[in-house]
Amino acid sequence: MCGGLDRSDSLPQKGVGGWVCGRFGCKEGLRSQGTMDPTHFCCIQPCMNAHPSFTAAAPTGLDSIAGKLAALGLSLPDPVKPIGNYIPAKRVGELVFVSGQIPMRAGQPIALGTVPTQVSVDVARACAEQCVLNALTAVLTVISDLEKIVSVVRIGVFVASGPEFTDHPKVADGASELLGKLFGEAGRHVRAAVGAPGLPRGVPVEIEFTFQVRD
Repeated sequence: MCGGLDRSDSLPQKGVGGWVCGRFGCKEGLRSQGTMDPTHFCCIQPCMNAHPSFTAAAPTGLDSIAGKLAALGLSLPDPVKPIGNYIPAKRVGELVFVSGQIPMRAGQPIALGTVPTQVSVDVARACAEQCVLNALTAVLTVISDLEKIVSVVRIGVFVASGPEFTDHPKVADGASELLGKLFGEAGRHVRAAVGAPGLPRGVPVEIEFTFQVRD
């Protein structure tokens, strides 16, 4: 039997008998003997009976955010530690505001310098994608499940560049296009894309986010 709701880890946990439901934080865990796909958020079918409030309408497999990330060859990183006196994300009502995210991966910036003299537009776009992944990890500090994101409201993109550079929108599209792939129409958002002479730690891109979420 499922031990009930405790907390919602985003990813399944590997147990002795197989994969354990991670979405609902089952204390004892409903195990799937070798049938669990670890790219999915949880062993959904076994938990539908254990948790009647979780209906068949919930995204599963490739329809889930986890499934879409896996299909793109992407995964959520470890949380990025704030480099100042602030928190990664804050929920106010149905909105979650995410602090500016920089392209950190495994504790290191994936690129340094200004665009386009030291960092190409293509690399800067990859940096913008990494900022999205870091933002989703930050969102999970205030909600239990990425499936609770209703829409992407706004992003603000900062590109380290000189006054001669005018292709900030191309860099920002790296983030916007990934959000569209993950959230579909709900991923369409308003945005600003501006240049800056320098950004924290010397990275080429920083992005702030606003998401609409549900309980």
